[in-house]
Amino acid sequence: MNKKFVISNEDFVFESEFDSKESHFKNTNLKIINSNSKYILILKEIEKIFEKCKPLELYEHLIIRVENRLRDYDNTNYNSVLLSDKLNEYYNNLNVLFRKTLEPFVQNIKKTKINFDAIKPGEKWKYLNENKKREHVSDFIKEFKIIKKLENVEIDIIRIENYTDIFLSINGDVVIDQKNEICLDFEVFLKKKYEESLNIYLETMIDKNKGRRLKV
Repeated sequence: MNKKFVISNEDFVFESEFDSKESHFKNTNLKIINSNSKYILILKEIEKIFEKCKPLELYEHLIIRVENRLRDYDNTNYNSVLLSDKLNEYYNNLNVLFRKTLEPFVQNIKKTKINFDAIKPGEKWKYLNENKKREHVSDFIKEFKIIKKLENVEIDIIRIENYTDIFLSINGDVVIDQKNEICLDFEVFLKKKYEESLNIYLETMIDKNKGRRLKV
């Protein structure tokens, strides 16, 4: 028998069913009670990805994923680390609500299982050969540089590993912090424009902990 997942208040009702055999949620539904609620935009994004991720991934990174999808990166100040659930009361409240309600679905595994869940690469990308992958990414680099006014910055593809990990070198009149910001912005650009599973790494500073990488 499937186990019910329900969160409700005066603004909305969020429902889903947990299939224990498949270890995934299904039949997810968002009922909007107050269409003017500030929660609705966030909840609609949650509804889109709720069935794509395993319970542990939802428990640990749901609000991070959603906030990354909704963030306006062009108008966001990166002077410090941005914690998704601390950006405003709506993200924070939903983070508390969903983690509390998800707790029974993950309590037996969250202390013993490391979460390596990630969005799997789509077939349109996965089955391209190395040269075609490089061609596609190079085209998006050109478009990205024009949008970001980075014509004097040289961005080169060093290698592609594990289907989704793209290593870049960035040269020009930019300091290391700017290079890291360019990598982050380009990763978001690629995820939104082409393939959600792709991760961008700066060749000279590789973060081995994928849990810290951006996942939308």
